[in-house]
Amino acid sequence: MGLLLIFIAQVAGIVVSGMNPAVPVYAYGVMAALFLYAVVVTRNKYVWFLLASSLSFVLGMGASPPSSTSCVDDVLAYAGNRKVAVSGWIAGPVAEYPDREKILLKTDRLDNGSHDGSRRGHDCLIQLFAFRKNNGAVHLLRGDYVRMVTRLRMPKNLNNPGSFDYRDSLAKKGIGLVAYVNNREDITIDPAMAEPGILRFIDGARLRIKDVIAKNTVDQTVSGIVTALVIGDQGYISRDVRRMFASTGIIHILVVAGLHLAIITHLFYLLTKFLLSRSAYLCVHTAIPKLALVMSMIPMTAFIFLSGANPPVVRSGIMIAVYGFLFLINKTQTRWTGILIAAIFILAVNPAAVYSISFQLSFVAVGSIIACMPVITTVVSAVSRRFEKHWVREIVRSLTGMLLVSFFVTTGLFGVIAFYFNTLPLFGILLNLIVIPFFCYLVLPLSLIASATGLVLPWFSHYLFVIIAALIHAIVEVVRHGANLPIASIRVPTPTVFEIFLYYGGMIILLNFKRMGPKTALSLLLFIFLLLTVDIGSFVSKTRFNKELRITFIDVGQGDSALIEFPYGKTMLIDAGGSAYSSYDTGEAVVARYLWSLKRTRIDYAVSSHPQEDHMAGLCFIIKNMEVKRVYKSDCAPDTAVYRAFMEAVNESGAAVSTITGTVETLSVNGVGVTLFSMPHEACDPSFRKDINNDAVLAMITYKDVRVLFTGDIEKNAERLLAETYQDALKSDIMKAAHHGSRTSTSAVFLDAVQPGIVVIPVGRDNPFHMPSKAVLRRLFKRNINVLRTDRCGAITITTDGKQIKIKNSVDI
Repeated sequence: MGLLLIFIAQVAGIVVSGMNPAVPVYAYGVMAALFLYAVVVTRNKYVWFLLASSLSFVLGMGASPPSSTSCVDDVLAYAGNRKVAVSGWIAGPVAEYPDREKILLKTDRLDNGSHDGSRRGHDCLIQLFAFRKNNGAVHLLRGDYVRMVTRLRMPKNLNNPGSFDYRDSLAKKGIGLVAYVNNREDITIDPAMAEPGILRFIDGARLRIKDVIAKNTVDQTVSGIVTALVIGDQGYISRDVRRMFASTGIIHILVVAGLHLAIITHLFYLLTKFLLSRSAYLCVHTAIPKLALVMSMIPMTAFIFLSGANPPVVRSGIMIAVYGFLFLINKTQTRWTGILIAAIFILAVNPAAVYSISFQLSFVAVGSIIACMPVITTVVSAVSRRFEKHWVREIVRSLTGMLLVSFFVTTGLFGVIAFYFNTLPLFGILLNLIVIPFFCYLVLPLSLIASATGLVLPWFSHYLFVIIAALIHAIVEVVRHGANLPIASIRVPTPTVFEIFLYYGGMIILLNFKRMGPKTALSLLLFIFLLLTVDIGSFVSKTRFNKELRITFIDVGQGDSALIEFPYGKTMLIDAGGSAYSSYDTGEAVVARYLWSLKRTRIDYAVSSHPQEDHMAGLCFIIKNMEVKRVYKSDCAPDTAVYRAFMEAVNESGAAVSTITGTVETLSVNGVGVTLFSMPHEACDPSFRKDINNDAVLAMITYKDVRVLFTGDIEKNAERLLAETYQDALKSDIMKAAHHGSRTSTSAVFLDAVQPGIVVIPVGRDNPFHMPSKAVLRRLFKRNINVLRTDRCGAITITTDGKQIKIKNSVDI
């Protein structure tokens, strides 16, 4: 109980410190003096724990994550927005992907080409992304001294309510700048400046093992999974495999963490214990279990470094070491001691770990097992007693124990998984029983043996990899079929912190039902149920009984996406952005996250303005993973990868499809008029339709006296034709600027026809196309039009009752 209070106080102090409170320096001395005085004067342990918790809170408040603000300001002031020559040392393991490398760089010198020459970069940490155009690039190691020419930037955030704060996430690691190199071969290495060390040696060993894996595994799926299991490099796991494992709740198998480390340590412990017990002398003169435990720490430490010493693995190693130490000093009777000591130690060393998803998942999973262990033990004993034969009883005991552990870990993680991943993996409870034994007790040990022997016995290693490939293919097929089941997982909206507390509060009450007594427990459960009912009722009243029209222009970077929330709850999504990088899905990472934060799991109408990646690509994920009733698209059907993926998603979802041609389609949605139209074919010059931007679906939203026009990416000549065809019918209070404010759109003729009072420009910050155009901005300002830009305002929400218009930006400008 005392350690729990200290841990809670420490976490509270760290969280409060994030609010930037002022902590007087003397507060630390006062709390330390009081604690020491209590220890000397009083024997009351509760006073000790109270003061220790207070001290832990104050220390937590004083703990701050590494920051490089002053370094960033100095470097940006020197470099400006120009390309500079950057030199420095690689400060962490290089993460490799099929098309790029992710490098942590500690700067040494910068050179902006001025007469001042180069200058020191104050040891700034930079997240560098280097894109590969071929596979012939030399591998980079930690400690390598490298040079390149690049532009240094502040990390960009997409500013939507509840969105992931990328800049803050990097700042907690001490990283203040990001940079990109378009060709990996443009990075030069200076061998004379390399920093030698054990970590560099370990990185070299990891690369040699990676080469062994690559030579012996032809299949990309096998190669990616084995590389992830052995050296912790997940860059070559395909998106399809990752999604299959994630949707079934077993993605943790592919991420080297506590489970893998515990199993490797346990296997070495059993092997060492068996070998030591063969010696009669050791059996008489030593405690074999304790000696075996100490010796198993050696391979555990080796595996931590081999797998890249990622924070989740290091945390798990600390936790195992704490439990091992308690076992050595005969303190294993306290269930919570080990995990609490490990958590307190980790947060003392790295306070920012409390915000880490892996930290939360690790400790919630272990905590769930510990909390539920009395129930697991009772049920396992009751079930196994029903069988008379010893071997049958042991098999039933093992299977029942594994099933219950899987069940309680999965249900224990529901709150965290729902908050971060918006999914509840229902099938994962059973699938873990199949996958964990195969992966962790067969594939993982065999992969380690095959990788190690590949350096000395290539022929033996090759045969082992053949067996490993067969096992992985079998498991992947099982997972593939499991992922296709309707009950494999369900998508859920993002729960609030209040709802998560209610969930875990209910679990704690159920686990302590006997201890509390039926009357008290049922009363508390009824109270939680009432709070949950009020919470749900509040959401229903804000959506189902809302009489206002709300339009949110979502910040998706260089792309378009807008959510229309009609009165009384129906929704329409126009476009969902897109990215040129195959490893980043804007629909999943940005648009869906925003929709789930609003507790939206269904879209009534989805509109694709035109089949270009920055508008359509994100819709693929939305259509596949959310219930979409009807999809509207233009009649443009290019033979491109993004359009094929879009149509595949539509066909798989079963959503109704309407193609907007030259005709006008009108809808009435809860009192709001929606008009969808495209370029008039009979009047359209064929040269216009050669440009895919002009082959767009336009939308006019009319609510009483307020009209909003969505224009896709149409160009000037199309705008002129629309102005001549529809004339006064285009007049709107609000207009989305076409083509992100490009100089080829938003012409004077079109503005005169629409006469908007507000123009919204969806555009990416510091985009390479220099949008919006200065000429367009001058044109808008000359007409006294209120201009709103997502690169400056973040998500822009416009609310109207049909008369008044209210505007809210997610970023204050």
